[in-house]
Amino acid sequence: MGVAPTVYRWDDAGAPLRPGSNSDSAKVNYIATVLRAALVDGYGTKSAAGWEELYFTADGGGSTRMRQVLRNGPQNGVISLMRSDYDRLERTEVGTGWDGSEVLNSPGQLQYIDQYGVIEDVRSVRWCVIANDAAAVVLMWRDPAGRSGLDLSNYNGVAMTLGALMPWGSDIDSRAAPNISVYSPFELGSALQANDVNCASCAALVEPDGGINVSQGQNTYRAIFGGHINSFQWDVFISAPETFLIPMVFSFDGTVFARVPGVYSAFSRINSQHLVDLRDVQGLWTGDLTTFRGAPAIIVAHESRYGVVSLNEDEWP
Repeated sequence: MGVAPTVYRWDDAGAPLRPGSNSDSAKVNYIATVLRAALVDGYGTKSAAGWEELYFTADGGGSTRMRQVLRNGPQNGVISLMRSDYDRLERTEVGTGWDGSEVLNSPGQLQYIDQYGVIEDVRSVRWCVIANDAAAVVLMWRDPAGRSGLDLSNYNGVAMTLGALMPWGSDIDSRAAPNISVYSPFELGSALQANDVNCASCAALVEPDGGINVSQGQNTYRAIFGGHINSFQWDVFISAPETFLIPMVFSFDGTVFARVPGVYSAFSRINSQHLVDLRDVQGLWTGDLTTFRGAPAIIVAHESRYGVVSLNEDEWP
């Protein structure tokens, strides 16, 4: 049994205000601001999830690049988010610790987080962070009002996961070092298939036997967010709310050994009209609270990644 997460949203009282600029610097700085507010500082009446920020430099454009170093509560390791020269958080890495200038025992893998795909316009972006002291899931999306077709899905979904992984047929410990990871879909600005595999966007430190990895290559870790090859029928989900959605799993050198806390990823390719029905008939959208398998959950309303983030403590470290 783990620790139930807290839900942080853009419309909470005291939540960080969105910037007035849509520059590249504003986008990466706001990602860091949201993570700090939810994980480290808290805001309004909501306490922080229980993480530490070990280092931060704001992005000022030019040669001044944003860098944020985070450590989760169990101290499984550290995550360093850093903007590269290519206007992406491409120098992100994981490691066992931070000495004030560099990440210690990093496998050297660069995480690819494209803020262009995650945030279309930071001045109006909506977000939800679901987190406890060990792990976090970050959702980002646009106002769905008036949108249809793939336009509903673009810039909408799981933007990032950080922290400890859960065991999946392995002996790893969710609350022990070196279990630290970071994952981001390549781009939310396009509708990825639900059975796609992301590799360049995964960085982790733990191996299936619980040991430490110090030589990760681009394909060492893969995140698989899967479902059925055939189209998912909406009435199946409505009539069978206990249906098990396939969780987002991690593989190491081709062997599945872990999963992301709380996330049940999509059946593939639901019809976009079902998203319209969800929005207009049921009044629900990404970031909203629902019930799934008898427990509270947060909706992810994406045509290719329809799913939920469970708030059940059993689904978290």
